[in-house]
Parts: sequence; structure tokens; C-alpha cells
Amino acid sequence: MTHSNRWCRSVVVVGVIVWMQVAIETSASQTAEKHDWPFIRGPHYDGHSSETDVLDEFPPQGPRVLWTRPLGVGYSGFTAQGERVFTQYQNLGGQYVVCLNAATGKTIWEYRYELPYDPAGMYPGPRATPTLANGRVYFASPAGQVGCLSIDKGLLLWQINLFKQFQTTDLVEFGYSCSPVVVHDRVLLPVGTPNASMVALDANSGQPIWQSGNDAISHVPAMPIEFHGRQLVIGYFRNSLTAFDFDTGALVGHKDMSVGYDEHAAWPIYQEPFLWLSGPFRAGSELLELTDDPIEPRTIGFRSVWQSKLMSNDVCSSVFVNGHLYGFDVYDPQTKPHRPTRGAFRCMEYLSGLPRWMNETNRRHLLIPSNDPASLPSPELSANPQPVGHASVIYADGKLILLNDLGQLILARASPDRYEEIGRSSVLAGELCWTPPMLSRGRLFVRNSSRVVCIALSQAEQVPAAGESPLTVADIPQSVYRDWASVLLAVELEFAMDAPVRDQLWLWLVASLFLLLSATALSALSIWIANTLGWTYGPDSQKRLSCGLAFVMGALGTTFLSSWRQEFVFTWPLSLFVMFETTVTRAVQSCHSSSRWNSRLPLIFFVVTCGAYFWLCRRLSLAFEWVFLTAFIGAVPLLAWQATQDRRYPLGMIATTLSRSLAFSLYYLVAVAVLWWKYGVGE
Repeated sequence: MTHSNRWCRSVVVVGVIVWMQVAIETSASQTAEKHDWPFIRGPHYDGHSSETDVLDEFPPQGPRVLWTRPLGVGYSGFTAQGERVFTQYQNLGGQYVVCLNAATGKTIWEYRYELPYDPAGMYPGPRATPTLANGRVYFASPAGQVGCLSIDKGLLLWQINLFKQFQTTDLVEFGYSCSPVVVHDRVLLPVGTPNASMVALDANSGQPIWQSGNDAISHVPAMPIEFHGRQLVIGYFRNSLTAFDFDTGALVGHKDMSVGYDEHAAWPIYQEPFLWLSGPFRAGSELLELTDDPIEPRTIGFRSVWQSKLMSNDVCSSVFVNGHLYGFDVYDPQTKPHRPTRGAFRCMEYLSGLPRWMNETNRRHLLIPSNDPASLPSPELSANPQPVGHASVIYADGKLILLNDLGQLILARASPDRYEEIGRSSVLAGELCWTPPMLSRGRLFVRNSSRVVCIALSQAEQVPAAGESPLTVADIPQSVYRDWASVLLAVELEFAMDAPVRDQLWLWLVASLFLLLSATALSALSIWIANTLGWTYGPDSQKRLSCGLAFVMGALGTTFLSSWRQEFVFTWPLSLFVMFETTVTRAVQSCHSSSRWNSRLPLIFFVVTCGAYFWLCRRLSLAFEWVFLTAFIGAVPLLAWQATQDRRYPLGMIATTLSRSLAFSLYYLVAVAVLWWKYGVGE
């Protein structure tokens, strides 16, 4: 054999070996990427996982728990690459992007990017989910900060504030929620300002590439699609649907959807050329067909295929599986942060909008028109009495993986014929859960506003390693969720996040004054009876009894008066006023007393009452509660004068009663003025 032939053979052998190594590495890389979850809705923006080994049922003790750990507040979901998992959270120190070891839950790195967001509010913490692309982590904050970190160490590469960069004045309510969408070398983000309703940033530098549109944003991220071979970006905005050219940002399609306040959070579902949209507030859903505009080249139109009152998604998006939609149809006017949301988990046909089945939740106090298809009874209720509840849903291996707002993990068959549940286990009880689950490499990641749990959802992950002590759901710290709203609020405000209207405020004032005068009359009658029977009680005793009765009546009036009138009557401010009155009275009297505790104890009780009132209102989503904590100054002059007056019968008591009523009215009117200044008061 000649030297040249040997050399050629060697080259061929080396070439084959190199080709095999490249093929093996490429295959391994493709397999690894197949199980990654780089975006909140998965690799294809549709809530689908490529996992094929999902459990067919839960063991009697529940699925195996790989690990659990505390985590700060927030609604951020999970993304995963390899053995790393990413999310965002908040504590009193600030907001963070955190990288966790997927197998153990231990922190690999974390990056603090901002101060805490709305720490005393009803929705504290970050909303968006980190996005993984090009070896980097892209994040967004509720205040509009967008940044890029290195995926290995969490080093900041760039960061901008969208609202300042694009001079946004009409800020989205409840904070910026749009997760960054990274396609190729671009970061796509809704901004919602004139000439920048949608923007594309350079993924390497954060510099703007294009900005386009004039629509106000909502909470749905940018949605990249292909239509007739063209790359487009869909923006589902507050009152419109808009399509942009991916390369240039040119506006190529627009459809007005509504007017006024109309937030959207649920993802559209695209199956070329059809686009399905869902809205909250009982708005139902609609299927549109994208069409080429015959008059203007390179523009598209949106043709309505069907509209339905069914499938009103709010914070939980639906999934598309084999021609059908699966998701939660919200019956409440909006999702409730203080109790499970009422509605039905449904299956409906994608192309026709026809319902297939539903699994319904509690309907107490729901006002649903009799001609609404949602009011029809479901045969599934008798076949499966346990409701799914308001649930986030993803799809894998022919199954629906659901996490409902009570923290129950549910497995169900993705079947259009009937709802078939194959597993249910409580994994995060005690707090409402709105964050969607994420599945990667047989591990399911779920969270609420205090804890993360990693669950083995594949068959292979059910067997622990030698010497390992397996965990079950019984090892997860959980508490019993108590629906205080059903106990304390006989009737709820339909839109608890909105300011009360004028008629409601007038009713609440009249009801509170009635309770205050009733307490005064009952206390006077009680003292008169006691004195008639030989016990001697004076004006001070009558005043203390009157305050005690007024406090109790104010605390209970919201429950009982609302039940009696079948409309929401808010009397808790009366209890605040009574505690404040007692504090002012004791403070004035202490000027003539040597006992310091004579004024300090009422002040302590007053502060505790205000704290309890604020916490309870926040727990029940009464967003206007703070105004009644800012208005005490209106009552101070009259209360201070009243504390120095002679309360002898009968004229003194009559004067005291009138001054108390007037003082409460002034306190209440100052609160209304603050409310009007902040929100405006509707008719």
C-alpha cells in the first residue's frame, strides 16, 4: 500500500470519527434542548411539553417530592435549561432573578435588580418570568426595568427602563407583567406608548431596533407567529389586536376590540391561519382568521369566525390539543385574590366554538343570565363531583397537568369526550396559586407566594437513589386555606378593585350613622334600666358602653346588613372611628391626669385595630380601604371639644350624641374627598 493511500485512509477514518462525534453531540444537544423550557409558555409558546414519560396515576401517598424550599413573594413562573431553573421573587430587600439547581433546589446565583414592588399591596412582587436565549437570561420588572444577565454567573450585561426610554405616561395597572420574548437577535416587548406600543431591542445590547404602534398595553407578552411564510409579531393590547412585521416593525394589521378599561392576561392560541382570543370580565372568546388584504399588499386582516360567551380566561391561559381548547372559564367578573375564583374548567372545539364538557365550581351568588350556555348544568358534575377549580394548565404525553388556585396538582386525560381525572394531590395548600407549572426532564416545578416545590412527574423519577430518603406531599409544609370572604362578606362587590360609586358611599354613611345612633340609644336605655334597678352608673359608663356597642355593630354590620339588603354595605370604618374617638378622649383627659397609661393603652388598641383592619381588607381585596385610614384629621376638632364637655343628662348627652354623629360624618367625608381626589367617584 502506498503512502498516499494510507494517508487517505487515515483521513477518512478521522473524518468518520469526527462526524460521529459531531452527530452524537448534536443529537445530545437536540435531546437536551427538547426538554428545556426557555419561555413561560414553553419552547413553542403553546404550553406544550415534549415529555413522554408522565405518570398515568399518582401513588396512594401522592407523587414523589424531589425537594421544596421557601421563596419570596411574586407571580413569576419558571424556565429551565439543562439542570438549571430560573424564576423571580421579592423580599423586603428587593426583587431578584434567581438560578436554582433543578435537582436540589439550592441557589446557584441570584441578581438583585430593584427595590420591592408594592410590598404592602394585594399583588406584591414580580409578575414576569425570565426568558432564556443565546446563553443569557432576560427579565422584566413590574416597574418596567428590562435586563439581560449571563446564564452561568448572573452577571448584568445590560439593563434599561422601558417606561423612561420610550416616555410612557399611561402605565399598565397592577404593574408590568410581560415576559421578554427573544427571537433570533431581538427582544420583543409591548410598551404601550404612542409610536411604541411594541418595540424590538437588540438582544446583545438592549438598544432599540424598531418601535411601532400607538396602542395601550395589557399583560400579554409579544407573540411571534408565521403567516404565509412571513414572520409577524402579534400584540394583544388593552383594546386592540395588532400585527407587526418582525423585521421592520411596520404595522401590517389592526383590529379594534373594545373601549375603556379592558385588561388581558391570557395568551392567544394560534393555529395558522386561525387566532383564538379570550378576555376576562365574562367577555368570552373569539376565533379570528388571518387573511391577506386584497387591496393593500403585505397587510393582513382579521375575519371573525365565531364569538362565544364561553371560555373567559383571566390570569390562567388555555391550551390547544388536537383541535380542542382546554381551560378555565371565569364566571366571576374578575379573578379574586382573596378566594377561589368561580367558573368551569372546559373543553370546547377550536374551529367551531362548540362546548364539549365542563367541570364546574361553586356558583354561590353568581348572576349568570339564564340564556347563557354557561348556566346549563353539566353531566360531568354527577360523574365527577370534585371540581377542578381555577387552574393553570400545560400539556404533556396526552395529559393535562393542572395547578388550581387552592394549590392542588391535578392530572387529567386530554380527551374531548369527557373530563377524566387520573390524579389529584394537594401540594401548595394555604395560599392561592396563580403561577403556571413548568415541566422539564420529568420534574414539575410549582410555586405560590412563599414556597417552591419540585415534583417527580415521570415514571423514571419515582424510584429514589440508593440510600436516599424519599419525600412525599405530606412532607411539604402546607396549611388549611380558609375562605374568609364567604364568612365575612355575605355579598361581595363585583369589582372589588374599583372605587365605590356615589350611591354606595351614601348608603354606607347612612348605615354607619344608623348603627352609631342605635348604639347610643341602646347604651342609654341599658344605663337607665340599671339605675332604675338600683345600680348607679353615670355618663362615663354610658359613654364606654356606647363606644363598645358601636365598635361591635360596625364590625358586624358589614356582614349582617349586606345579607339583609343583598348588596354590599361597608360599616367597618365606624369601628375605626370609635377607636380613634376613644384615643382622642383619653389623650385630652390625660392632660389632667398623672397616669400615662390612661392615654397609651387606647393608642395601642387603636394602632392594632388599624393594622387588623388593613390586613383584613387586603385579604378580602377591598382596594379602597386605605382612604379610611387617612381621614381621621377631619374628626379631631369636634372630638377634642367633646372630650372637655359636661356629659350630664339630658342636654349633655344629646350634645355628645350630635357631636359624635357630626364628627363621624366629617371623618367619612374627608375619606370620600381623598377617594375622589385619587380615583374620582362614579355615579
